[in-house]
Amino acid sequence: MENRLIALYDGTCCIDDFFVIETNAPEERLKELESQCLDIALNGGSEDEVPSWLDELTDEGFTFDFVDGCDNPDAKEWLAAEYPDVTEIYTKRYPAPAEDTYKIPMPYGWM
Repeated sequence: MENRLIALYDGTCCIDDFFVIETNAPEERLKELESQCLDIALNGGSEDEVPSWLDELTDEGFTFDFVDGCDNPDAKEWLAAEYPDVTEIYTKRYPAPAEDTYKIPMPYGWM
């Protein structure tokens, strides 16, 4: 598979952290990792249980290279302005950046 840019969301309801990553990992594999992360969060798992996407994917022979990042409340707008061609956005840590974020349980005993 050819390299492409994706976005990886990693944060809490307080701030949006987006990382732009260049990878050749298939979409199916990225969705599997995202699902693992969601399961860990929803089942009260600890942050230590969240897999390292870098380690997992490079161990499997895929590229996973940091390109850029933004860690402020306007990260979604930054991503849209700076990387409009990024169409794949994955979530590593929940809650996800959504209007109904409050409906997703806070992971890691945050509250």
